[in-house]
Amino acid sequence: MTAEVYSKISDLLQARNYAEIERLCLHALSLSDRPDPNLLFHLGNAARMMGRPRQALVAFEAAVRSAPDDANLLQACASCHQALQNHEAALGYMQRAAGIAPNHPMVLANLAAALEHAGRYSEALEFYNRVLALDPKNLTANLNLGTLLHRLGRKREALQSRWRAAESLPDHPGILFNLAGSLLTHYRYSEAMEYCDRGLAIQPRHAHLIFLKGMVLSCLQQYEQAQTLLSQARVIEPSVVNDFLMYLSHLPDGQDIIVDARGLYLEAMYEAQRSCYWEHRDAYIQTLYGITHNPDDLSWLLSGTDNGFRILSLDIDAQTRLKILSTIASSIAERVSKFAGPAYSLVKKRSPGIRVGYLSPDFRNHATAILARQIFGLHDRNTFEIYAYSLHRGKADDPYTRYISATCDRFFDVSAMGARAIADRIHADGIDILVDLAGYTTYSRSEIMAMRPAPLQFQYLGFPSTMGAGFIDYALIDRTICADGQQTEWFEQVVRLPHALYPYDNEVDNAPTSFSRADFGLPEQAFVFCCLNNSYKIEPRIFERWMNILKAVPDSVLWLLGKGLDIQDHLEREAEQRGVDKSRLVFTERLPLEQHVQRYQLADLFLDTYWHNAHTTAAEALWQGLPLLTVHGEVASARGSSSILYALEMPELVTRDFDEYERLAIYYATHPAEYAAMREKLRAKRYTAPMYNTKLTVRHIEQAYRIAWERHQAGLPPASFDVPEIEDPELRKSIH
Repeated sequence: MTAEVYSKISDLLQARNYAEIERLCLHALSLSDRPDPNLLFHLGNAARMMGRPRQALVAFEAAVRSAPDDANLLQACASCHQALQNHEAALGYMQRAAGIAPNHPMVLANLAAALEHAGRYSEALEFYNRVLALDPKNLTANLNLGTLLHRLGRKREALQSRWRAAESLPDHPGILFNLAGSLLTHYRYSEAMEYCDRGLAIQPRHAHLIFLKGMVLSCLQQYEQAQTLLSQARVIEPSVVNDFLMYLSHLPDGQDIIVDARGLYLEAMYEAQRSCYWEHRDAYIQTLYGITHNPDDLSWLLSGTDNGFRILSLDIDAQTRLKILSTIASSIAERVSKFAGPAYSLVKKRSPGIRVGYLSPDFRNHATAILARQIFGLHDRNTFEIYAYSLHRGKADDPYTRYISATCDRFFDVSAMGARAIADRIHADGIDILVDLAGYTTYSRSEIMAMRPAPLQFQYLGFPSTMGAGFIDYALIDRTICADGQQTEWFEQVVRLPHALYPYDNEVDNAPTSFSRADFGLPEQAFVFCCLNNSYKIEPRIFERWMNILKAVPDSVLWLLGKGLDIQDHLEREAEQRGVDKSRLVFTERLPLEQHVQRYQLADLFLDTYWHNAHTTAAEALWQGLPLLTVHGEVASARGSSSILYALEMPELVTRDFDEYERLAIYYATHPAEYAAMREKLRAKRYTAPMYNTKLTVRHIEQAYRIAWERHQAGLPPASFDVPEIEDPELRKSIH
């Protein structure tokens, strides 16, 4: 009977009649005295093919109980757990299978995939390489190795892996798709096109290859042909766009996915800036300027909130920035008007206290919280009641979240709520002043502010520019960020604090570090310049000055973030094109915050970026006693470090142009006595100047809230004002 059953199953498999296989297996098993693992396997496989992984798992696990040393059954169990997102359980089964078949390429490839799903990337890479040593044509390893390397930011290695895969499997469309994708991310558009065409010659209706070719054509600004291919791919496979969503963050929040070739071009060009690949930078910026002069393009292409942050690091003047940012704000307001419902009733209240609500996705280990951790608890509870609304569904054990939630009067995680529900909550809580700490940054929810749930609305700290928003009454900044005559750069009314707008967590440890230069590959006797800013802030003009500085100071190096990433490849190439040996650029990786801030002490001088300054990084570096040199810039995001240095009473580190910046960096590197005196002054000023006096900063912020609230209570519209300096000797004492 069993042979007859297996023969029928074989025929049904050919016909893909899984429901009949399931019925046949169940019947045969009901007639058997003991479970047949092969029948259980076929039963489980039928359920899996019909999209029922839980039922499949029951059958496979029953089969394993009968045949515990069958590697195929163990792999079947692993695949079901993987489908159910039970990654650790899947890994356990694959480890058992590999123990039985330790040199079987397919088993090891599946083990590598299970390790990857479990987040154990180094081990996964090791096993993928082991598989390819055993079987260079293994499809799983050839597909997955390059993809994992790419996800880890190791794009150069990913490209090399995908070249090898294409040599081993030159006729597989998926392999050719991966290689074309890597070539695209290396800005090698002609080669990417070639491999798209090779794959499409084999499989003309391969939706992913067609879509990818459309993306390549977008990068070449062949928009009409690109748009045709993007649409064609979606006709063949409507869900294809979901696999490319990482490239589509230019879309406004809540926007239907309408893929525009010009938007893909802008996305690709910004990614190039992030990796310090500058060949197309000038054309990119000129394209942005062209878009701002076309109202139709401006409203569609640049209305996504991501663009609000991106333009801060580009060579774009203040008025053009304001135009783009106002377009983003208008787009948000327009979308909100379609679903927000009736406006809130904002009546005057009679109680003297002021209820302040802080809205942010960054009450966590994030640059904003690193600055702001102390301010919530330092507010004067005789006048202010502090509410916080968290927009990021993060780890419950994050120390910043724990501290901030404990120091607010009320702290709410509203991350799972819709915008209207959050606004309703804020309004019901009776918030008088709502403060947006995020602006147009990741996880921000500007649509909440657009609903105006509070009588007065501020933006503060998290976004170093105007938001261009009519739904924001005040921008809380300072007199360096916005000097007299620069108010026209801001859509909001400006409230200028007397010192830096930046608070800082002055309880961060800045005692002498136990790290040595050798720990980071830094030469012991060299003068170490550094810039540990994010890569998107680095641009050709400032990099040119850095290279001039290195050439003028022979015994010096420049310490940068991006070790092992394409950032390193690109900057090393840029250095050598400017006559500087790439060995003089020393790259480091990201570290946990406690270690990251301590390593600043190993450098001698921080060289700031220009269009988008260091900001939080500047506050960290200076607190650790590392001098920072900046150029006072022509836009708000280029004045953050100046603000910090003036509040630190270190104006000698603020330069007015690039020539002075270059000369002063060389001067300090070649005049040890003058450098030592300057650094000693910095170490003392940390404890006496206003910059790190967080309590004083909070008192000035409170003054801003009071003045704005009194105007509101008097029936006056929002208007710009300067916060008077508090003359309180007790507050101005040394902070430690």
